Amino acid sequence: MIDIGSLRFAIIVIGLLISAIIAYYGVGVLIAYRKASKEMLKAKMFLRPGFMTDTYTYSISTGAFFVLHQAIRGLRELGGIEIEWVRMFAEAGFVISLLLMTRNWYTITKESVPREQ
Repeated sequence: MIDIGSLRFAIIVIGLLISAIIAYYGVGVLIAYRKASKEMLKAKMFLRPGFMTDTYTYSISTGAFFVLHQAIRGLRELGGIEIEWVRMFAEAGFVISLLLMTRNWYTITKESVPREQ
């Protein structure tokens, strides 16, 4: 027989690992930008100043909101602590950051594709 408490704990640990991977991805994007910045200048990507900084901020905040949501969920599962307004804030922040990040990455991808002349 499977112990339900152990199963819940395993699910929480797996969720936190996934959260860490998402947050790591956001930091990895910053490192990749530093390497690709020269190539982007060569491609003459004329985006407004601060566009890339905003994009990386959205990437990192998406991971951070996901980690916050998982931490709140873990508190609820393990300790019975329910903080409803913080959970709703984390979910809303995650969705908004994800949408903004996706929009910016779409713009970058669209601008990076060579145009036929």
